Amino acid sequence: MNNIIKQYSFWLLIILTSVACDDSFLDEKMYSQLGPANFYKTEADAIAALNGVYDGFQSDDYYGRTMWHLADYPTEMHYSFWSDAFDRYTYEDDENSRLYPFWNAAWRINNRANTVIDRVPAISFNNEQIKKRIIGEARFLRALNYFNLVRLFGHIPLLTSETTSIVENQFMEQVSRNEVYKQIIQDLEYAESHLPEMQEEAGRATLGAAKALLGKVYLTMAGYALNCSSGELEKGDARYYQMAANKLQEVIDLNIYKLEPVYEDVFDVDNPTGKEVIFSVQYLAGTGGYNGGEGNSWTPIWVPKGSGIALVEWKSAGTPITFFNSYPANDQRRDASFMTSYIDGNGATVEYPNSPLVAPHLRKFLSDIQEGPDPSFSAIDGKDYGCDFPVLRYADVLLMYSEALNELGAVNKRSGINEVRVRAGLNPVTTDNQEELRQKILQERKWELTGEGHGWFDYTRMGVLLEPGNSNGDKSGYLFPTQRHYLYPIPFTASEINQNLDQNFGW
Repeated sequence: MNNIIKQYSFWLLIILTSVACDDSFLDEKMYSQLGPANFYKTEADAIAALNGVYDGFQSDDYYGRTMWHLADYPTEMHYSFWSDAFDRYTYEDDENSRLYPFWNAAWRINNRANTVIDRVPAISFNNEQIKKRIIGEARFLRALNYFNLVRLFGHIPLLTSETTSIVENQFMEQVSRNEVYKQIIQDLEYAESHLPEMQEEAGRATLGAAKALLGKVYLTMAGYALNCSSGELEKGDARYYQMAANKLQEVIDLNIYKLEPVYEDVFDVDNPTGKEVIFSVQYLAGTGGYNGGEGNSWTPIWVPKGSGIALVEWKSAGTPITFFNSYPANDQRRDASFMTSYIDGNGATVEYPNSPLVAPHLRKFLSDIQEGPDPSFSAIDGKDYGCDFPVLRYADVLLMYSEALNELGAVNKRSGINEVRVRAGLNPVTTDNQEELRQKILQERKWELTGEGHGWFDYTRMGVLLEPGNSNGDKSGYLFPTQRHYLYPIPFTASEINQNLDQNFGW
């Protein structure tokens, strides 16, 4: 399943090309004389360093866990059983211990990518196209990382060259969103020019991934964003809707990606290179996650504790029954996405709302559950699950395409959303009213992409974060979102270290 991030030998390289350190460095005595200056000699060195950039996204502080907290918990689609600060809008700076680790993880990834981009050009390759492909992958990954950072935090520093000392990073100055987006676009345009349509190894960035991400970038630039200083919600340049539509049309015209006929097959761990997933953060079960393996630790958060259907059952998150019931009864995605019953170890069927299944649980990522007596789990420990995190998939492209066309008033604006609805077993939408279709596209994104790290980003881009129904306030200690929640705060610890960082509005 995971063909690109299996090597332990690149861990030292990751450490040496990052400002942060890791205790595992002390265990790698055989590499003690290795550093960036003398490592980058061969094509194999370049590929190992590139793999380190991919590896950074696997982290619990990034897609491995924190992205759920930042993008899914703040919506009405999911909630935490453990009074999570993001779930309740009670977070302030670093008090929840998620923001600063994410911030650090993102800058480590950025520096790894910068190191590859800076140093690989000097390496002699037998095939220059392979060199350009490696740089193209690194620039795609840097663009993805910066795209997440600029959407979450607004004005951020912009570093496009390798840094080798802590001092260099202590005085980074923020730049405007426009400067960050300009760099993101340049990176993705380079990636478009040098990435192949298909990669030999599953999980690597491709031409389609670069085009799809660029389409999402343009769509976001056309949408709403909070002014970091004044707190005004400002609409982007509408011309980017046409650029988004054009780029997403290019993805469609590649004729590489299709919707899986059966929705649940998108998340099947035995189907990691299916026709619908365009780019995902990949994980591999059976390698022992706590011992440096390649598994994920977010799958168990959806398993009812005490159910006996998984090796580890954290029961961290559920789905409000109101959101579950919002699906049309004949929508095939509802039962594919959520667990409302299971067979326990005694062979008995446990159904919601009977304990421990006190709420519907997200099912689409439960890749290693064994119902009934005598279960056999492939996971070795609680950080050893193999389901990938889908960052870009074709259904998202189709829905974004309809969103862009609807804002442009194009005649074929319903084509993308209707293709997604038909796969789900629903009738096509027929409305030509722009506002009605806008609402239907957002609702369709909820039903289709729930739990995949899109909710908060969708609400902020569309300017609807504060609208009733887009958050779930029926819990103890809940604080409803306000204008400031259109951005996350610059982590307090980061601003203490770097006095050049200005805080966002309201924080």
